[in-house]
Amino acid sequence: MAPVLPPRPRPMEHRLLSGPAPGSPPAWDSQVKPRSELAKWKSCSNLNQSVSNLMVQTSEKANATMADLEQLVRQSVSGGANVRDSTSRLLDQIITSIDLGSFCGKEKELLAACALPFRSDETQKNRRSRRTGKKKRSEPADYFSKVYLYSNSRLPSHLPLLNFYRPTYPLLRLAAQYSRRVYDKPSGHEQHSYVDSDWRQGTKAMVIKSLPVDDLDTIVFAIRGTQSFLDWAVNVHTAPTSPIGFLDDASNCCHAGFLSVARKMVAPVAARLRTLLEEDSSRTSYSLMITGHSAGGAVATLIYLHLLSESPAVQSELTHLRGIFKHVHCVTFGAPPISFRPLQHSSASRQSKSMFFAFINEGDPVARADKGYLLSLLDLYASPAPGSLLAFRDRKGIPNPAHWRVPNSALAAAGRLVLLRGRGSLNGRPVIAPAANLDGSSVPLREEVEAYGTTDGELRGVVFGDPVMHLMDLYARRIDTLAQNALESR
Repeated sequence: MAPVLPPRPRPMEHRLLSGPAPGSPPAWDSQVKPRSELAKWKSCSNLNQSVSNLMVQTSEKANATMADLEQLVRQSVSGGANVRDSTSRLLDQIITSIDLGSFCGKEKELLAACALPFRSDETQKNRRSRRTGKKKRSEPADYFSKVYLYSNSRLPSHLPLLNFYRPTYPLLRLAAQYSRRVYDKPSGHEQHSYVDSDWRQGTKAMVIKSLPVDDLDTIVFAIRGTQSFLDWAVNVHTAPTSPIGFLDDASNCCHAGFLSVARKMVAPVAARLRTLLEEDSSRTSYSLMITGHSAGGAVATLIYLHLLSESPAVQSELTHLRGIFKHVHCVTFGAPPISFRPLQHSSASRQSKSMFFAFINEGDPVARADKGYLLSLLDLYASPAPGSLLAFRDRKGIPNPAHWRVPNSALAAAGRLVLLRGRGSLNGRPVIAPAANLDGSSVPLREEVEAYGTTDGELRGVVFGDPVMHLMDLYARRIDTLAQNALESR
């Protein structure tokens, strides 16, 4: 006998965004307005005009052209008082554009835009070559590959290799597929919902893509954000706050912005789940997959753990549905750290066999992106590269490999951490297999990639700073490669 749905609760008011089409949700300014500034809003027209201006500013970040990035690279490497500001804007525009889907399938263009016009010690090398009469051939490099010159830019080589059970791979591919497709307009049975922004909490709108995948007996919820990278990572409401009434452990404080968004998503997620279950009663035997990339992965994690919370103090229209599904899974890609201590579901839970994986490309800076870490990373970008004349002068001839000192992290990564590592490298960066052309004229090369188990403690000692590793397209291709390799080896 199929499980009986709990009675529908009294409808709660939650406002979905209106205005732009679903494929381009609005982006709101994330700066919280102090009370002293509220006096200038003397009419609705003034407020609307200001909001429109703020939306344009964030849109400009998200739609940075390759020429914009090239200009920021030139400003960053030229030195001067504004080098740190230029570097900050460059990183912000790249990660924001990736998170909003602007760079899907454009790794080559992104690398070309970030190519260095010269190296910091190029002038001295040219002078030396003129004296000796020998012209030294310079290797191509890009702005962010400098991070690979540090010995702690990678985790140890002896990490345990992971092999998943065969039935796991189709679900991992499903999560990666829809974390990627959440950037596209909905089609078929897909549906997009938008959770409104909240300027009081400094949070922006979130996009939820939901659909039933009947051939895999799974309902998928994929989540992404619309906020600029530095806004959620550094500028606004990053201080941890208690998840009281939302998660079982109220003492494990969480990123305030992500927690605020997750709380607001409970009602629309529960309403959409009820609709899908009422459309087809056989879906009460399905599993639920909650997934997301970047900030969307952080919010997906909090929604997942709220759904599985068992404390009497944690009750909502979403927790009332937890007994309906066979399994509830959470798979994230390039998600930032969230809480004081690593978040995990209880091993005693009836959902203890559910998947809770957090995939991290080695080098993805967002996986380490709390405020202190990002400020340190900006210092790394602005510093002379290890091996340059300036760096040797600073180190006073110390022969040890360069090691970047990483500050203590305030927040921890959630879930069972899975490191995706490519084999081989070019100029320090792992070799990335190109994507297939959209017209199907070429078949993508299969990248050599392996999955390793790691921990939050191991992550805290490394410096990841290559935004190319944050691309969701890259995560999806690597998951697909792992699945193909596993199935072919059996």
